[in-house]
Amino acid sequence: MHGEDVLVCPKETKVLPLEGRMLDGKFRFTKLLGAGGMGAVWRAQNVRVRKAVAIKLMHPEFAGNPGILDRFKNEATAAGQIGSQHICDIYDFGASALGPYIVLEMLNGRSFGELIQQYGRVDPGLAAIVMRQALIGLEAAHQVGIIHRDLKPENIYLCTRGPDKNYVKLLDFGIAKLTGDGAALSQKTRTGMVIGTPAYMSPEQCEGRGLIDHRSDIYALGVVMYELLTGRVPFPGDGFGEVLVAHLTRDPPPPTSLNPNIPPEIEALVLHCLRKDKAA
Repeated sequence: MHGEDVLVCPKETKVLPLEGRMLDGKFRFTKLLGAGGMGAVWRAQNVRVRKAVAIKLMHPEFAGNPGILDRFKNEATAAGQIGSQHICDIYDFGASALGPYIVLEMLNGRSFGELIQQYGRVDPGLAAIVMRQALIGLEAAHQVGIIHRDLKPENIYLCTRGPDKNYVKLLDFGIAKLTGDGAALSQKTRTGMVIGTPAYMSPEQCEGRGLIDHRSDIYALGVVMYELLTGRVPFPGDGFGEVLVAHLTRDPPPPTSLNPNIPPEIEALVLHCLRKDKAA
């Protein structure tokens, strides 16, 4: 038996079952929300103020990797600088026996990814309403010199806020690029590295030349809007390279060829976002 604030068995160095245990004397783990290759997200209770929060934990084996640790810190730093109600708020960043962790606001709802999975595609009117909110959050990030670089349906969240059940929050600034006063941080991503999720990457991201600015996020949201309206991304493919080449060389099928109910002005806007030349 161990005290509730002991997270790792001191004899066997194994992580104890976390549900019900305490992190840093104030966060009680209540439910595992999701897990991935780099870490896990837990619902937790701040017992000092009786407030529900989300805890994003990095797996301890990655804590010694400077690149991954920088990415984790970057998420906390970038989101904290923006100050928009359409960005998932970051409350704290810390270290523990389990590895580094971020404390985020607890959101109740679902991601765009879950919305697309459930309905296939979304009514153009609803797509416009929710995308408008995403753009408000994105503009706030760009105004302080932060480029997200990994916008995709899973990182755009629809949550309940008062009577509004479709309130949009942008998540996961872990690979955000900082410009202006934060430009030093952006140099940690070397030229030649391809960073992002292939289906949503701009042509300049696909080239991996480091010439990334706010227009890459606009392209990515164009892909997301395309998927909301049609139920598929403009360049589906089986291989990483196949998708990158398509972003660089192919024009997307017109959205109305997949969903004839899309208004022409919305189709024109989406295709404008997906222009190959970032100057356009």
